[in-house]
Amino acid sequence: MGTDHKYVYGEMGYNLKPLEIQAAVGLEQLKKLPEFNKKRRMNFNSLNEFFAKYDDLFVLPEIVDAKSNPAWFAYPLTIKTDRFSREEFSRYLAERKIQSRPFFAGNLLRHPVITNNPKLQERYSVSGGIPNSELVCENAFFLGVYPGLTEEMLDYVKTTCKEFIDTH
Repeated sequence: MGTDHKYVYGEMGYNLKPLEIQAAVGLEQLKKLPEFNKKRRMNFNSLNEFFAKYDDLFVLPEIVDAKSNPAWFAYPLTIKTDRFSREEFSRYLAERKIQSRPFFAGNLLRHPVITNNPKLQERYSVSGGIPNSELVCENAFFLGVYPGLTEEMLDYVKTTCKEFIDTH
C-alpha cells in the first residue's frame, strides 16, 4: 500500500475525545504559539533553501499565495527520481537518528475503509487513474520542523541528507 500502518483507516469516523486536562494544557500552550510558529517557519525555510539545490530529485513545497504565512506542520518532500526510494531514504535517516514520516494516509481509496465496503467502493470509484495520489502514496514523506530544533540539529539533518543524495 505504501502507507505506514499507523495511518491506515479501517473504519469511517472520528476519534475525538477531548478532556478538560487537555483543554487546560492547550490554553497554556497557546501562549507559546507565536514563538512556535516563528521557529517552525525558520526551520521550514532552512530546509527549503537546502532542498532547492535538489529540485531535480524532489517535488518541493510551494507558497502559492504571497499573502499566506503558514506555520508549517512539517517539511513535505516527494521523491521524483528512481535513483532511490522513500523507504531507502527514510531508513538511512532513521539509522542516523533522524525521524521522518510518510505522507499520512496517501491514497485513501486503497484503505480497508473503502476496499472492504462495496457501497463505499461504488460511491468513491475513480474513472481512469489517480497518478498524483499514487505518487504521494509511494514517494511523499515529511521531515520535522519542530520548534525545538536547533541550528546544529538542522545542519545535521541537511548534512545527512546530502550524504545520502551524494551516494545515490
